[in-house]
Amino acid sequence: MLERLLQIILENAGADKGYLLLPQEQELYIEASRKLSGQVQILQHLPLHQQEEIPQGIIQYVLRSGEPLVLDDAMNDEHFGQDILIKKQKIKSLLCMPVYHQGKISMILYLENSLMTQVFTMNRLELLDVLLSQAVISLENAHLYHSLEDKVRTRTQELIQSEKMAGLGTLVAGIAHEINNPNNYILGAAYNLEIIIDKLKSFIFELADEEDANFTNLFEDYFSTINNGLTDIKTGSKNIETIVSNLRLFLRQGNNVNINFDPSKGIESIISLIISKYSQYIDISYNFSINRKIDCFPNELNQVFMNIIINACQAVMDKQKVRAFSQKGFPKVTETPLQKGFLKITNYLKDNYLAIEFKDNGCGMSEEVQKKLFEPFFTTRDVGGGKGLGMSIAYGIIEHHNGKIEIYSEIGKGSTITVLLPFKKYK
Repeated sequence: MLERLLQIILENAGADKGYLLLPQEQELYIEASRKLSGQVQILQHLPLHQQEEIPQGIIQYVLRSGEPLVLDDAMNDEHFGQDILIKKQKIKSLLCMPVYHQGKISMILYLENSLMTQVFTMNRLELLDVLLSQAVISLENAHLYHSLEDKVRTRTQELIQSEKMAGLGTLVAGIAHEINNPNNYILGAAYNLEIIIDKLKSFIFELADEEDANFTNLFEDYFSTINNGLTDIKTGSKNIETIVSNLRLFLRQGNNVNINFDPSKGIESIISLIISKYSQYIDISYNFSINRKIDCFPNELNQVFMNIIINACQAVMDKQKVRAFSQKGFPKVTETPLQKGFLKITNYLKDNYLAIEFKDNGCGMSEEVQKKLFEPFFTTRDVGGGKGLGMSIAYGIIEHHNGKIEIYSEIGKGSTITVLLPFKKYK
């Protein structure tokens, strides 16, 4: 509808070029444009200051005055005839008109004609006034539709992610049970075998002649080798136990329930799960001075922490121009880093919040990226590298906990993301 409306405006106003601009956050954006001989471009959201086809002085004048401006002979106008673009494009007739909605300027229409003077007559202005009232409604509907569509897609992804986490939690709980049983047998058998070996050693040494040093030294070497093997078995078994425990802690067995939980425990479990992938390139360290439980959904918070930690590691590796793994999962390094990057995680009290700070020395983010970081489907990764939902979902989770996320970043120096969680109950 907007496409057809802009076409009608151009045809009935006698213009050969037209733009619809919307003010947003003290900036003007081109939302639609069309030339009679060109293609329609709808919802471009192009900042006015980034284009060179519209006399910006004209737009700013109308924005300040709040009144329409009609130039019957633009090139010879005593006030605006010296404008560089008017001269360059040889504009003869020009119209710039504000459109009001609920007492505020909601749109600016810019039209021009480079062939004839005195094109924009009073009759055409009255017709445009009627058409533009419809244009405002059309643009608002278009924005509402896109906004609603994004919210639906985001919520759908959140529900899918929640179901995945619940299913994965149930699966891990079952696997953990199946792994723990034989692992406990292995660990118990290793301890029992160690006791038996010690008794056997004592028995053999009692039978040996005390003066036969070669005999006792030979058996000492054998027993030492056996004991070292048993130590390796016990260490490996305990590592399995730790990995399973951390997986269960991270997923909370899939139960997305509100409990009293120390977030630092979740972060520690996450680090233990991912550190082997990044330890060659990044020093990941944590120092939690505050070990305090809060009312929260641990499963949700762990999603947030996992996302922030993975993003930080990727940013550090982007700066170093390395990739730990190819798409097939095999080790792959394109350039060896001169030195390791770092990710430091700390916590502290800030007003009535528990602040958890993630600081890295990665590639950093521009101000533009920081502004869009929590928008659904926004990503700086390559195609296939991410869906752009991680930080959007993270923002929603922290908001659900009545918390905040603060960002400080500098290009080439790194980023600091601080999650603030209140000690009071969630929403």
